[in-house]
Amino acid sequence: IHNKLLLKMESGTSSLSSSYFSDDDDYFLVEKEFRFEAMHVLKHHDGKCARPHGHSYILQVQLQANHLVADGPKTNMLMDFQDISKTVKNMIDKYLDHHSLNETLQCDSPTAEYIAKWCFHHLEPYFPEHLLYAVIIKETTNSKAVYKRRRRRTRNGNGDISNGSVKVD
Repeated sequence: IHNKLLLKMESGTSSLSSSYFSDDDDYFLVEKEFRFEAMHVLKHHDGKCARPHGHSYILQVQLQANHLVADGPKTNMLMDFQDISKTVKNMIDKYLDHHSLNETLQCDSPTAEYIAKWCFHHLEPYFPEHLLYAVIIKETTNSKAVYKRRRRRTRNGNGDISNGSVKVD
């Protein structure tokens, strides 16, 4: 994507050209990764996961937009990584890190899929509308679950194409 970004110089400052994307489907994707330790029990599992056990989880948060901040201290950012960290770390500390996920998530089988969906819905109100795109939970080095918002192209009142969203439950 960064190769498709064209900057134009106006009065000695950089600004995004009105044609900075090659087509309507281009977008920026920002990802921030976090780690936490937690235990859970999958009550309905037919194997050893029915016993209490723990994981060293990796949580990835993806934000998506087709534009960047135009001015101010966050110019040319989709969102400041520091701001993403503050929001996500609050959730991790309160509900995930060194907790029993069965208790804090109020679920008898908090699978990786369930945790990803729970985190997405918990975080969504803390980000600007439709900016949160996906939450990825890695339970092991080779096992992960992804929960993301389905995107659809819509036309706004000006006839311009933009990425809307369809709520996925």
